[in-house]
This record gives sequence, C-alpha cells and structure tokens, in this order.
Amino acid sequence: MVTKPKVPETPLPKPGTHDQAAHSQISRRFQEHATIEINKGNRLQASEKVWASVSHAVKAVAEKRGWKHNGHGLIKDVAVQLGKEQGRPSLYRKHIKVAEGMHQNLYENREEWDDIEDARKDAEQFMGLLKKDLARPPGKFIIGSGSDQRRLGRLLGLRLPRDAEATQKELDYLLPVGTTSEKGFSPGGGYKRPSRGKTSKGLALKPARSRKGRRAEGKPLTQESLDKGRR
Repeated sequence: MVTKPKVPETPLPKPGTHDQAAHSQISRRFQEHATIEINKGNRLQASEKVWASVSHAVKAVAEKRGWKHNGHGLIKDVAVQLGKEQGRPSLYRKHIKVAEGMHQNLYENREEWDDIEDARKDAEQFMGLLKKDLARPPGKFIIGSGSDQRRLGRLLGLRLPRDAEATQKELDYLLPVGTTSEKGFSPGGGYKRPSRGKTSKGLALKPARSRKGRRAEGKPLTQESLDKGRR
C-alpha cells in the first residue's frame, strides 16, 4: 500500500494571483512546507522553504504598500525600509539576513540541523512582525541619507539614469534628504510618486531663468531661490 505523501494544508492561490492575500497565503504554505521537509530529513529543501516563507511575507507587505518587490534585492529593501520606519532597523536587518542565509544554504550546504531549526524559529518571529506591519497603516518616515534615497527610489520604481552621479542628482531633485512623508512613501497608503513635474515635497519646479530671460536647462529651482522670489 502506497502512503500518500504529506502536503501543506494551505492551498496555493490561482496562477497569476499576486495580491497581498495571495502572498500571505503562499507564505503560510511554505511555512508548512518547511516543517514537512524538516520531518522528512531534507536539510536543503527545509532551508529554502524557510527563506520562501519569509520572502512572501515581505512581499505581502510590499504589495499593500505599493512598493516594487520583484527580486531578491527589492525584498531586502522592503525589509530594511520597514525596519527603519518602525525604529527597529537592526532587528529587521538581522531577521532578513538569517532568512537569506537559508536561501544560500540551498546552494552551499553549510548549515547543520540546529542552525536550520533556529532559522525556522527566527522566521516565525519575523513573520509575526510582518503580520503587524500588514495590519497597521504606513508610518511617518523622513529621508535621512543617500541610502534612504536610493532604496526608496528602487521601491517606488523611479526611472533613474544609469550613471551614479546623474542618479544622485535626480534623487536629490525627486526625493531630497529631509523630505517627510506621513504615509511612509507608500503609494498603497496614498503617497503620490514624485515626478519631474512634481517633487515629493509637492513643489512644481520649473527650469531656472537667466538674467536675460533664457531658460537654464537642467537647473531646477531650489527652495532657497523660490523663497527669494517671493520676497
């Protein structure tokens, strides 16, 4: 008599379903998969299922926030952004690093059973935090550095130049350091993506004019020059 293999109780969403609920459902299914693989003695598969359960939990929050999440790097960006928003950056970085280690273990075969079990427990703690992030509205966030600018630029899907210097100039225009969003820079929470016609501060900026009345191409007005013009 053939024994029917144990499978996760949580069903898969329909193919092509990528909304918040679908990613939460897939996360739960992979969480069950991880336990099954551990019980079967499959170390590498168990490692990958731990990573998959975390990544889809992160993707569920990203989907609700309206952030890009179609890639390993973007998943890490989401986790880091959530951690900074909640004032717990070190904790979120630690959790996503542990999960990434499980993904790497699929290829490198480095971790012992105890390490995988510890990572599974760590993943459960992280998914508990992400579940709370999913339930709460976006929090206030202030751009404090160039790394914040670049990370938000990726999450918002801004079309930026390939050249590093040109990219930074564009980010300084669209997402200046010091800019505050009460909606956590989350389009899903009502934040409007900045564009060349409208910055994240809501100022419609036009190219500056020279003394002869000619437009100076590529030199948008600064807040200082706007203030001087109002005097």
